[in-house]
Amino acid sequence: MERFEHAGEVEVVHHSFPLSSSFPEDRTFSVREALLRRHGVGGSQAETSTRRIEALAAAEGLSPYRVLDNQVGNTDLAHEFLAHASAQGKNREAWDAIFDTYFGKAEPVFSPDDLLALSDTLSLDREQTRLALAQRRYREQVRDDATHAQRLGATGAPFIIVDGRYGVPGAQGSDTLLDLLRTAWTTPTPSPPSPVAVTPRSAARTAVPFPHTAESPHSPREPEPRSPMNVLLWVLQGLLAAVFAMAGVMKTTQPIDKLAGTLPYAKDLAPGTVRLIGAVELAAVLGLVLPAATGVAVVLTPLAAVGLVVVMALAGAFHVRRREYSAIGMNAVLLALAVVVAWGRFGPYSF
Repeated sequence: MERFEHAGEVEVVHHSFPLSSSFPEDRTFSVREALLRRHGVGGSQAETSTRRIEALAAAEGLSPYRVLDNQVGNTDLAHEFLAHASAQGKNREAWDAIFDTYFGKAEPVFSPDDLLALSDTLSLDREQTRLALAQRRYREQVRDDATHAQRLGATGAPFIIVDGRYGVPGAQGSDTLLDLLRTAWTTPTPSPPSPVAVTPRSAARTAVPFPHTAESPHSPREPEPRSPMNVLLWVLQGLLAAVFAMAGVMKTTQPIDKLAGTLPYAKDLAPGTVRLIGAVELAAVLGLVLPAATGVAVVLTPLAAVGLVVVMALAGAFHVRRREYSAIGMNAVLLALAVVVAWGRFGPYSF
């Protein structure tokens, strides 16, 4: 903005896009622990990726910028504090303060006490801030911000909208953003842009960032808990877990002779093979549910779905060889459901 020729006619407004709503609200984690538990990234890989982010920040004049040697936690309350500060006319000051506190000083910004200390720094009324946080006055506004960002095409943070026309996903260098500002300024607007900023200046062009939150700057966005696709994926995970829990228990506990009454092929396989198939299915059930529910090693959920895809593909081939065509349809349906879960949890709706 300092290099943009018309900076005086541009207003920058920050909006919320929480990334860590699934974290518990009563504790924090080290970045190293969070990367390992949530994304399976640890050791030298975590060191390399985060130090690279710190180096990029330093190249942009942001130093110190502490990523790896920091804490992460649930930032919902921090976003509500930012919405409260914005309502008091301190949008830019509050976002600058929270970024400086967290990334610059590696100090926590998660608890009410942390945020009340920031309110003092910003000269906000301490009691009004305390009430706003305690009553969760801005919870819905923060959620609406995130929903609006998604409608504009955001799937993570940062995400920048320039003049209501240009969307910029991901962290970009200042030269790229400067070029975009100049393009937006010189390109005629075919029709009035949708209002995507809060209180834009009269006749001013508006750049609206959806910046990084205080958890890991390179973390993928948490799936919106109430989004239809996320709900559908949970339903599919539950359905697959129920089906394979029943099948796995049968194969691991019932005598082979009794099991053959339900699954005729069981008598043609070695008992150990039948038990192994059941154990694999039960392991997949745990992988589908527990990591996603607890937030621990969540990468195991899509891996479990991939495992079921392999199991169902092998089962289908087995039944084709035995000409048990009536069983192939169920194999195909379960395989398709597992593919959807693997796609969603590895991709746009990962945890």
